[in-house]
Amino acid sequence: MKVSRRNSACFSSGCRYGHSQWLPVAFACQRGMVLLLSLAILAGLSLLALLAANSMLQQQHMAANHSDGELARLAAMTAVTAGEKFVLSLPNESRINDCRYDCFIEPVRQRMQYPDYELSQPEFLPDEWWLRWGQGIAPELDESPISGNPESAWTLASRQPPLFIIRELEFLEVPDPQDETSSPSVAGVAYYQVLGRGTGLGSSNTHVAESIIARPWLADTLETSAESVDCHRFRPGYDCGRMAFRERR
Repeated sequence: MKVSRRNSACFSSGCRYGHSQWLPVAFACQRGMVLLLSLAILAGLSLLALLAANSMLQQQHMAANHSDGELARLAAMTAVTAGEKFVLSLPNESRINDCRYDCFIEPVRQRMQYPDYELSQPEFLPDEWWLRWGQGIAPELDESPISGNPESAWTLASRQPPLFIIRELEFLEVPDPQDETSSPSVAGVAYYQVLGRGTGLGSSNTHVAESIIARPWLADTLETSAESVDCHRFRPGYDCGRMAFRERR
């Protein structure tokens, strides 16, 4: 049998399909290129999938870190609120009248003791310092100064419970009011710095907030109440309650 030049070229190249049909040389010799092209496309798709998975993992880490930071911020706000409530709920006889420094009596005085010279940058103090000197709001760490019942517990998971520090900044005596009918009679207004510290689950998430509050102290130590100080009871000229607030870290 005489083989044409075209079939002879295809035969010499080994490109054959089936048992009875010869394939053109151009088609038969391109079958390997399809495989290479398929492998290249598959490699590109695999690379895109890997990049998408890596980006998703980074976003999950960023979201978890942001959520942990918000947890630390919430804990610090809770600690500041607890510290303000502590000051405003103290009975009037817990502080000595006509006193300028270290004026609280026991057991409140014990809760105000700490090395205040270290409070210039409280956001950089270590965990050990806060655990030693800070006041917590968990039931096992904090009790109401009035009733002895525990405060609301911190139920969220964090590295440490929220802690607060209270420092009396200044006590200003109040002159006798012009209006004799004004009630109650105030001996002076004290200003306090309340520092609250909260942490997240991670060691890098620590938040410290600060507020300045004013607390009027009555001239008559016999006049006391089992409830927090109601700022609406005092004349408009008296500072009472939160005066300033900021987030230190």
